[in-house]
Amino acid sequence: MGKPRIHVGLEIGTTKTVMVVAEVKPDGSVKILGLGETSSAGVRKGEIVDYPQIRACVKAALLKAEDLSDVDISSVFLSVTGPHIEGLNNRGTYRLPEGEPEIRPRHVEEVKEIASDIAIPSEHVYLHSLIRHYAVDGQPHATMPTGLMGRKLAAGFNIATIEKIIGKKKIARLMPNLPSAYGKGLTAIKFKNVKDIEINKIIKLLKIFSVPMIIKKEDLFDSITSISGSGPAFFASYINALLLFAEKSGFNKQESEVLINQTLLGTLEYLKNSNIKPDKFIKMVSSPGGTTESGINNLRKLKFEKIILDTHIVAKNKSKEMQKKISNKERK
Repeated sequence: MGKPRIHVGLEIGTTKTVMVVAEVKPDGSVKILGLGETSSAGVRKGEIVDYPQIRACVKAALLKAEDLSDVDISSVFLSVTGPHIEGLNNRGTYRLPEGEPEIRPRHVEEVKEIASDIAIPSEHVYLHSLIRHYAVDGQPHATMPTGLMGRKLAAGFNIATIEKIIGKKKIARLMPNLPSAYGKGLTAIKFKNVKDIEINKIIKLLKIFSVPMIIKKEDLFDSITSISGSGPAFFASYINALLLFAEKSGFNKQESEVLINQTLLGTLEYLKNSNIKPDKFIKMVSSPGGTTESGINNLRKLKFEKIILDTHIVAKNKSKEMQKKISNKERK
């Protein structure tokens, strides 16, 4: 029989701070040795807003708990609540290899690895994780499935994360793009806990070199990366092809650049100032049976729009993948 273990739990709530000392016996039974309780100060809606005040509350609860339990407390299990805590659920599925009908420990590790592949929000860090349940061939199992027979193993996974900065810290996440270097860029920005007067100052500063775009949802940054961050390179690829065509047609380099740059700038200005949608603009330029219509029909034949969509989807997914790698590295 092992020796009893002493565990101490601490909960910092909005109204009270509690510290409990318990003895856990080898048979799993628990005996409460002492409890220290005091009113909380410096906590609002589960979040610590005044650290000196809550530090005094914790100290008061600690002294009471030590006095009643006759235990010198050196460490605690902290119960953490509040909007800065986030739970992420995921489900992973693993098909057992041919010739291996019995679920083995390595199969369980495989499905856990798949289920735990969750991208953690950039503002959060890994706190802890747990398996909520297993399923074998679609049938749920609350216990470890090792030794069971089956073809497909699934696991429900939960990861708890916590904000990197706890409390009402001011955060402004910015994503400018390369054209900002010449005052023609776009800067995506997401604010958190920033006052309107401060937002206005930041926006005014950003307008010096770019067009500010306030983003409401964090997950939109992957799409912004694809459109605004990678987009200039995709446009440049089209320009490069036009330059190649112009030079092969007999124009020198300078003539080619003027011809193409002015065509692109003129098109953008026309669309911007006329408020005409691109699809209507295409119809305006395309005369029936003419050169533009012939070229547009070829683009449609080559599924040009699908190529563009697929290209941006690839860039967006790569952004997600990179964020996931950063999150996993922080988790370790």
